[in-house]
Amino acid sequence: MVIDVRRSRRWSVAAFGAAFAALVLGGFGAGCKKEQKQSGEIVEPKDQGPVVDPALARAMATASASASARAGGQAGDGPPESGVFAPGEADRQITRGAPAKLTVGGSGSEPRMRLTGHPPAGKSTLRVRVAAQRGNNQEVPIDVELALEVAKPGTAVSGVGSPSAPAASAAPDTEAKELAVVAKVATAKVDATMVSSVPKDVETTVGKLKGSRIDFRLAASGAGTGFATTLAKGADAALVGLLNSLSDVLAVVTLPYPAEPVGVGAMWMATTREAVLGIDTVSYRLVKVRSVSGDRVTLEVNARRYAADGNQVVPGITAEGAVDLQQFKAEGTGVVTVGVGAGIPDTGTVQFGLRALILVGQQPRPMMLQEQVRFVLGSPAVTEPEPEGPVMEP
Repeated sequence: MVIDVRRSRRWSVAAFGAAFAALVLGGFGAGCKKEQKQSGEIVEPKDQGPVVDPALARAMATASASASARAGGQAGDGPPESGVFAPGEADRQITRGAPAKLTVGGSGSEPRMRLTGHPPAGKSTLRVRVAAQRGNNQEVPIDVELALEVAKPGTAVSGVGSPSAPAASAAPDTEAKELAVVAKVATAKVDATMVSSVPKDVETTVGKLKGSRIDFRLAASGAGTGFATTLAKGADAALVGLLNSLSDVLAVVTLPYPAEPVGVGAMWMATTREAVLGIDTVSYRLVKVRSVSGDRVTLEVNARRYAADGNQVVPGITAEGAVDLQQFKAEGTGVVTVGVGAGIPDTGTVQFGLRALILVGQQPRPMMLQEQVRFVLGSPAVTEPEPEGPVMEP
């Protein structure tokens, strides 16, 4: 089995709330570590005690509503225990198309860096190694180089969206508007670090992922929206799952950043509205600055997603219209590093999972959707700390 589940454990909404509460009450700034300000050295926080501001505490409490209250049928402001919002409830958290809602608790220790959501316009590359499992099907682990093209303010990225759709133009006001981004598969091969050998025809099939693309937009905060995939002409339809996994990776690492500079010990919670496997969700991300080294910042990320409605169309699952979502659980954890001014992290390790129970058909029958993904950004020679925390069980 490719997915690393050695640290897997079950996380309920109540456990999520308890974890948040522990962070709020204890503060990320607690601990007795030396602070070093020399250029290029990792800066650790001083013993500052609780540094979380009350607004963040209230936001976390809202985002992790009491499971016991839900069990008693009481209305609440946060996610339901089932992971599925009642109709209209998700809009109370955040509406579709709304910018990310950030609540910052403590700016951390000096030196502080201002992280920008918009990477420099132009072309760059990003290496991604992905191992995914959907249901009982273990997908081939892949090693991909993505060619990223970020639109200049006031211009368009050629061919954004589906072949029949017009190109999406980037807004001229980069501080307030979104930029169009295209991530095109430059190379794709079986990840030799995870499997010793594969049949030649499998290598050939994976290689045909080259030319496939993922189009999305980046808000000024750094949050990615509108992810759309286009499989390369001539590529096997079986590669759609792998391409979707790459799209999920980009959705996870396009993190919303605060407008103010942050240092070690800073943390913030971001609430966003986004799709996962085509399912409309409300996402809560808790981000903490772990270290600062020169102009690079390492972040810890914990995320939970909740279905925005119990009645939704799930692409690729049924042609019979909307399905009935009974339960939905999507969570992830990771450690990533981003350069100041780069926008998108370029090294790190993240793992996330999804499990959903749905009813399909005119005579409803239950179906379980499951996905587990583990990915590594950057070269294998770059060693990043392993993420700790919740991992979905198979």
